[in-house]
Amino acid sequence: MGKDLYFELKRLHKQFEKELHANNQNVFGTILLPHEDAFRHQVFYCLTNDLADEKAFTMPAGEYLAIYYTGTYKQRLAALAELKRYLKKNRLVEKGNFYEFYLIDFHETNLPEEYVSKIEILLDQPD
Repeated sequence: MGKDLYFELKRLHKQFEKELHANNQNVFGTILLPHEDAFRHQVFYCLTNDLADEKAFTMPAGEYLAIYYTGTYKQRLAALAELKRYLKKNRLVEKGNFYEFYLIDFHETNLPEEYVSKIEILLDQPD
């Protein structure tokens, strides 16, 4: 699973690398879609408005709760568990899918322990 994710990210980067700024971080991510007891992954690529097409979407506006973690995707489940504990403890209600952003990844370093990712979830706001 993880190798497929990294392969897809590299493929997307190759497809759009000519349009990206050389120092552009935070361009890759994954939508974590709940599926049975785990998650399915849908890779996304952050684009500027001039590169967006009919398949592009905008993340919903609102207040997001985020958690950062270091290392590879293998640390993701622990970060998600901590985020869910915080939601429950503070009686916050999530809305929608989790979004994972790769802030520092294989483009910036060859050392997986230096990778930094952020997972966000939109919070449901009471009416």
